[in-house]
Amino acid sequence: TTVETTVSRIESAPTTVVVPLESWNPILATTTARVAPPAAECPAGSNPDLSGPVEQPRPEPQFSRNLAGAFDQHTGKVVYVDVTGETWLFDVCTNTWFRPEPDGTPVPADRPYDAVGQLVYDIDSDVIVMMDWDRVSVYDTDINTWDQRAIEYEGVVPLGAVYDPVSGLVITSTQDGDRWDLWAYDVDTNEWTLLGPVIIDRDAPCCTGIDLLGYSDVLDRLLLTTYTEGTTETLLLVDPRSGEMVRGPANGTPIVDLAWPSHAYGTGDGTVQVYMQENRSVCWFDAETRTWPCFVGPPDTRERYAAFSTIVGDPINNRLLFIHGVHGDWWLDATDDVWALDLDKGTWNQVLAPSQE
Repeated sequence: TTVETTVSRIESAPTTVVVPLESWNPILATTTARVAPPAAECPAGSNPDLSGPVEQPRPEPQFSRNLAGAFDQHTGKVVYVDVTGETWLFDVCTNTWFRPEPDGTPVPADRPYDAVGQLVYDIDSDVIVMMDWDRVSVYDTDINTWDQRAIEYEGVVPLGAVYDPVSGLVITSTQDGDRWDLWAYDVDTNEWTLLGPVIIDRDAPCCTGIDLLGYSDVLDRLLLTTYTEGTTETLLLVDPRSGEMVRGPANGTPIVDLAWPSHAYGTGDGTVQVYMQENRSVCWFDAETRTWPCFVGPPDTRERYAAFSTIVGDPINNRLLFIHGVHGDWWLDATDDVWALDLDKGTWNQVLAPSQE
């Protein structure tokens, strides 16, 4: 398969260093992550490129506003919550789904399941953390149990979630009026710590909100984008230890909107991946060159996928998994197939065909 690659160059453009207006909490510089559990490996003789059986139980494919998957590298499985609230595991070595039927649920029984919160794998604690509107839910694959915890801090409504491998804490962003803050969450103690504000230049032609995309281990920086109604994007690199923020230019930064399924992201190969609706391509942030190289999207001849329910990094096989392509009028439909992008070769493979065409 021939893959076209384009690069949006931003390394030569000017940047602006922004110092937080308030003191930055040093917890991410003074807390150290524990030793992570061993990473899983595919059994000898397995072929992750071989498509999984079509006739197998699967999650319900429907429209979903938020990302609903995370890779548990200790078990080697993707933890996925579908729109009905069911928990599923996807084996990246055999490309098969399994419903573990855990004790507990990830969201309250009286809440619609069409807005499942962001999932992130807390590596050193070896649990999946779901950030929802007013609570955190924690899934332990070893004991197959969800634990719901209410968020008791006024004004904390998590928007996105990123694991910090240095401190072992989960980072999230919140909005309170015109103010945007970054918070740290300790899943072991159920404690929240305010890190500090995200400084937005409201006199510039951008910046009415932010999206927390991920973490770059090369730069030791959190990656955020600031935007104006999804039309102008500016890259923002935040030092999680000191709070220093470096704002890059608007040109070259993919337009991202995590609040609506026109785009989604996943982490794989140590960086942020973004699926672009406009040209059906996948762009990733190259920390060393400050560029956004792009692959063309899945070779779906129907060219109908405007987004995916989730994109999850598979570090065992160094690929990205694209689960449940969203399509149709107003993106209200989804297909229950799974695609994989090989990050070494840049090739696509449909690792699970749709159950129905």
